Amino acid sequence: MSETTSISTSPPPLPQLTLYTRPTSNNSGRITLFLSTLPSHPVTLVNVTHASQKTSIENNPKGKIPFLKIQTPTSTSTLTESSIILFYLLILLSPPLPSSDPLVTSKIREITQTHDIYISSPSSSFSSPNTYFLNVHCQGCMYIPPPGNGGRGIPWELRMIKLSDLFEGWLNIARLIEGNGGNEGNEEGYAVDGKVTEADYTIFPSLCYLEYYLPLVFDIAFDKFCSEEREILLKVFKNLMKIKVFEEYRNFLRSSLECERIREFVKLIKEDGEKNGGVILPDRG
Repeated sequence: MSETTSISTSPPPLPQLTLYTRPTSNNSGRITLFLSTLPSHPVTLVNVTHASQKTSIENNPKGKIPFLKIQTPTSTSTLTESSIILFYLLILLSPPLPSSDPLVTSKIREITQTHDIYISSPSSSFSSPNTYFLNVHCQGCMYIPPPGNGGRGIPWELRMIKLSDLFEGWLNIARLIEGNGGNEGNEEGYAVDGKVTEADYTIFPSLCYLEYYLPLVFDIAFDKFCSEEREILLKVFKNLMKIKVFEEYRNFLRSSLECERIREFVKLIKEDGEKNGGVILPDRG
C-alpha cells in the first residue's frame, strides 16, 4: 500500500513593504488610492515632507517619492517611479492583471506613460528645448512659485508655456481615452476597458490637481478646461467620483492642499500674473 505525500500549495509569505509618500503628491496618490481599494494590505505608509524626502529615506538614489522598500528575511530591494511601484503592487496584491488582452494592457500602459511623460515628468515640455524646463514638470506651473522664493521658480512667461503644455498633454490623454486604436472604455466612463485600471489610478489624482488649482491660480474653471475635445476627462472624473474610495481620496487631497505653504505660493503666483498681463497662452502657430 503506497503512501501519498501532501504538497503544500500555500503562497509564499508577502515581503515587508514600506512606502514613503506625501499626502499632497499626486504621483504617490495613485498608489495610496489603489491600496485604499483593498480590504487590507501589508504596506506600511511613511509620510515625509518635501523638504526632507531627499535626506530622510535611505538608499533612495533620486531622492524622490514615492519610494518603496521591499524586505524579505534574506534581502532588501527598492523601487522608484510611481508607475513601476503601482505595477508591482498590482501584480503582488491584486492578481490577475486587469486584462489578458495584450492590446488592452498596452492601452493602459499607453495612457499611464503619456501622463507620466507629458504631465508629471520634470522633462515634460512640448514647446521649448530650453534646459531650464528639465527641472519643472507641466503641472508644476500651477503651484511652483515665481523665482526668488527659494528652490525652483518659474517666471511668468515660462509659466504660460508650461500651462499651454499642460493643456496639450491632457488633450493627448483625452484623445487616447476617446477611442484611439480601439479603446472602448469611454462608453462607461473609465480610461480603458470599461472598469477601473492602472490608467484610472494614474490620471485621477492629477485631475484632482486640475480641479483644485486651475480656478484658484488661473481663474480657469475645471468644467471649462474639460470642454470640447477634453470633455471625456470630465466624464471619467465624474464617474470615478461615484466610487467611494475615489471620492474620499479627492476630499482628502483637497484638505491636504489647504495649507499655509500652498496658500502663500498661490498668492505669489497670482501677484506675478497681475504684474505680467495675466493668463495669455502662447500661440502654437
